[in-house]
Amino acid sequence: MRRKFFFRLAWGISVLLIVSMGCQLVNNIRDVVALASEAVGLATDIDIEGLATDIDLEGIATEIDLDQLATEMEAMATEIDIENLMTDIPLLDETPEVVATPVGFPPDIPIMEGDKYDMSGTPTRLEYSIDVEISTAVDFYRREMAARGWAEQSSHIVEGEAELIFQKGAQRARVKITEDFFFGVVIEILLEG
Repeated sequence: MRRKFFFRLAWGISVLLIVSMGCQLVNNIRDVVALASEAVGLATDIDIEGLATDIDLEGIATEIDLDQLATEMEAMATEIDIENLMTDIPLLDETPEVVATPVGFPPDIPIMEGDKYDMSGTPTRLEYSIDVEISTAVDFYRREMAARGWAEQSSHIVEGEAELIFQKGAQRARVKITEDFFFGVVIEILLEG
């Protein structure tokens, strides 16, 4: 799970860098438009359609000072306090909140052990997030539902998502497991009948 965290952190920093470079490009374009406005005179005299074709995009790209941009990005990267970043971003400090099974939810439906997030539901529906692999969750529900007398009726497993349907007497349980970028998997259990 630590690999996921470092991947997510690197991904987040990459997004910040890309957004910052995009902002710099937008600022440069804004400067060019402002210069064009001043050169023509009044903003009402600008031929907008002609301006769009007259802008020299290659010239704009060469006006971007990549060395200065790299220096600014490097300065931003050194200002990030990694230790406090973990506690400043919700749910990345590895201290999950205490979650409880909804009142009235059947006790013969298993709930995975581990760091759960955002558990909510009713007596017939339960949803929670947990930091495990999708295959681990599928194996858990197949094993534990069978141990509690539930028979697997069908399953549909594709990349990043699984749906298992179990039957016990007249009652049916639909277990949907979906991969989640931040939390491992989201598990939704729906009871019918």
